[in-house]
Amino acid sequence: SMGKTCPNCGCPIEGNTTENKQTDNCCPDCGAILPPNATVCPSCGCQLNKQGGSSSFTSQNLIQGEKILCSAKWHWINYVLFGILGFVSFVFLMLFLDSIIYSGFDFELDGPILAYSLVFALFFIYGIISLKHNEFVVTNMRIFIKSGIFIRASYELRLEMLESIQVYQGIFGRIFGYGIILVRGIGGSWKIIMRLESPFEFRQHIFMELR
Repeated sequence: SMGKTCPNCGCPIEGNTTENKQTDNCCPDCGAILPPNATVCPSCGCQLNKQGGSSSFTSQNLIQGEKILCSAKWHWINYVLFGILGFVSFVFLMLFLDSIIYSGFDFELDGPILAYSLVFALFFIYGIISLKHNEFVVTNMRIFIKSGIFIRASYELRLEMLESIQVYQGIFGRIFGYGIILVRGIGGSWKIIMRLESPFEFRQHIFMELR
């Protein structure tokens, strides 16, 4: 059949427009079909921009021919740990309010209580936000780890430079399904990733790509 041509100049248009439309409607991280106007991939949870593309730091820095194979996630235990900090902050705040309501403000007594509440609250807020901004990704070319909010740090290791990847699981890690991953590169570089969900699956994706 005759291919489509430009109505203005008659130049043939290459490619299938339907196929291109479907490709544009796929998650760039996991390849799942996206619903219209999606902001989050229903399959992998990847945050999407208004055009349907991934807004993750890794997706925006892929090189030609590179594709994401696996994106590790923080285990829910991390949110519990930071939630405890939030609860402690709330307790100190209630003590502070109770003290000033019934006894008036005393700087020597109430000042430290308020300071503890603010410190724990800052750790809670920073921890929750940092969980959303850290990325642990395996592509067909490299391992990519990004951390930090205000000061961004990235660790990139090409797969052929990988020396070893080790998984450590304590008793609670084995029970709840999280672990610590230690990535070592040739030449002495290394990176530790704390409390990741399904760490052995993350390691398996790397070994499968190295075969």
